[in-house]
Amino acid sequence: MASDGLLREAVDRALRPAITPAVLAAADGGAFPRAVWDVCADVGVDRLTLPADAGGAEASPGEAGAVIRTLGALQAPVPAVEALVARLLLAAAGLPQFDGVMTLVPAPLVAGADRRAELADVPWGHVADWLVAELPGGSLGLAPARGLEWRPGRNVAGEPRDTAVIEVAAFERAPLPAGTLGWLGALARATQIGGAGAAILDLAVAHAASREQFGRPLLRFQVIQHQLALLAEAVAAIDAVNAAAWQALEVHGLPRAGRRRGADASLYAIAARISAADRVEAITAIGHQVHGAMGFAAEYPLHHATRRLWAWRAEFGTAAEWAAQLGARALARGGDRLWHDITAVTDA
Repeated sequence: MASDGLLREAVDRALRPAITPAVLAAADGGAFPRAVWDVCADVGVDRLTLPADAGGAEASPGEAGAVIRTLGALQAPVPAVEALVARLLLAAAGLPQFDGVMTLVPAPLVAGADRRAELADVPWGHVADWLVAELPGGSLGLAPARGLEWRPGRNVAGEPRDTAVIEVAAFERAPLPAGTLGWLGALARATQIGGAGAAILDLAVAHAASREQFGRPLLRFQVIQHQLALLAEAVAAIDAVNAAAWQALEVHGLPRAGRRRGADASLYAIAARISAADRVEAITAIGHQVHGAMGFAAEYPLHHATRRLWAWRAEFGTAAEWAAQLGARALARGGDRLWHDITAVTDA
């Protein structure tokens, strides 16, 4: 399999020409860029981790993380990340892989007395062909999305987050430990945040190098250099924790039903999610401070990245919710197990 760098370059080279400012502006207005999705499907982004006989590239989790970061840097306005994660979960649960647009239901379903459940804030729900969700009782489910009555909604980045009601019986199900979809989705969002943060850093450096004040480039001013150093530090910190989480997933794999939980990839994924969310404010603030008024112009690309940072940090659980869960796990395991859980290579 290709190295992380080669994969990133290949995905960037394929997608960047398709994700133009006009496409991003149209997506903000509600249009679904089918051409961008078609490129993702042609490249096989969503099937990246699947075996070759399923149309996949047999990529490792670390390689999948590298591609997700690239999609975040490009602010790809399609559910490519959701589809990649969905197919990874389906493979782990032994559920079938169908063609078409696939997305994730971010919160576990809660069935009412009529055995119906609300699908809330589903990314690109109205254009999806298939839904992957955590069902009541903790199993993973797969159901067709077509034919549902979707109520449109949007996050602060303008990305579709739609709502519908579905019969729980419509899902084909298979065992998968409760919470797996949630923490894997949270890790994917943290990785997208890292990519978008890197894009903001690139924009800020380019702007500071090209704009002059008092007869010299902004990049020559010590205060600007200091701000850019803080921005680079924040992005590097996110990338480091994310890389550790994807490596942990490579070592431990996705959990299986009935497996005793000790150290596992979810611990690292939750830490990555908290770390990324905690740095969103600093990245956004510095990015806009360096750009000044230009950063707020609709025609300038900065806002496409910064608005996604704020949207993504609130999806698949907030940092406060994940921090509470991380603390509860540490307490339940006991203080004498904490260091082992952080550093262990195999299950306790």
